[in-house]
Amino acid sequence: MAFIEGSKGIYGPIKVMFDTPIYERALQICWHILSYKNNIAMLTELLRLQQEYRIPSEVTVEDMTDLLLEESNKSLRMRFWDFEGEGYDDDVQPFLKMVMDVLTSMKMRDVQFEARWLLECPEDIPPCFQNPKMVNLAQKFGQILTEQLQATPGSKLLGPWDVVVEVVPKVLQGFWLPPPTTYLNMPSQELSDMAVGFTKAVINRVTRALSGGLHRVNVSRPIRDAVVLAVQEKVRQMYPQDILRQKVDCFAAQLLDEIAEAATREICALFQPQADTDTPSVQDGDDTVQRPTEGPDSPVAAAPSHHATSADEPVSQVEAEQPAPNSGTSSAENSTPALTWTPDESPARIALI
Repeated sequence: MAFIEGSKGIYGPIKVMFDTPIYERALQICWHILSYKNNIAMLTELLRLQQEYRIPSEVTVEDMTDLLLEESNKSLRMRFWDFEGEGYDDDVQPFLKMVMDVLTSMKMRDVQFEARWLLECPEDIPPCFQNPKMVNLAQKFGQILTEQLQATPGSKLLGPWDVVVEVVPKVLQGFWLPPPTTYLNMPSQELSDMAVGFTKAVINRVTRALSGGLHRVNVSRPIRDAVVLAVQEKVRQMYPQDILRQKVDCFAAQLLDEIAEAATREICALFQPQADTDTPSVQDGDDTVQRPTEGPDSPVAAAPSHHATSADEPVSQVEAEQPAPNSGTSSAENSTPALTWTPDESPARIALI
């Protein structure tokens, strides 16, 4: 069993990676408190505009977070991360991209959760979140999202590596939910090592199961969400609810191994002919960073919240508990402006960084 018992879900074969400077740098860049709060402020305002019918109901929360991520990726902080990654070997760069994609998915799940909570409790919204500049920018983003409805997102042609990154963080988010009392404190940060290691474990298993040839498959949001739900349901059927809760709370290695096995089977089934869906069990070995057989165009998917509100966001259903975080701070805190964002240390200045 490759997951270390009693370690909060650490994946043994890449344990040493979690002590490296580049991984610490990834944590600092992703879990950046100013960026986190600004994303919550903007998403809360976008959801409020949608409640007032100023943004079409067909626009999903994932559409909104995808747009926020697109703007965030223009920041100096993210550009510096890309520059740092270029200094590593070609075999390592896809792994570093996976790390950032997984961390971002976990962060944006928290952003969605907290934005929905603030929308339900407007008296708790910080005054700086209602800055006129932020409101105006949210209206501009609303116009962009409305225009994007004309180009309905279809499926993406993805390889195994990218499919795993799309699916696996959302599977985990269905078991490890933010605590109901979270307030602007990045609760999923404490799950970073587990989420990254678990995703790498599934990548290793899927890569070995699909060895040979160039595998690609069209994956849409509904297909992705169906895979996520299928994995979660298979695991739920293995245990009574109280036992499952206990195993989730202690990051039981056996549970993680079973989730990884279920995810591997469901993902591999996407790449197989309809008549050949019995994927063999693939266990973990002592591996190093592996380069995917597909291209580098993997997406960054925003994670659905515990309170799903649209047809294509049904994927966080299993009840569980989640611990609180502890964060570092990035050394590159200012961002280049995107649209009318103003780089500053205060959320009142609307710096999406």
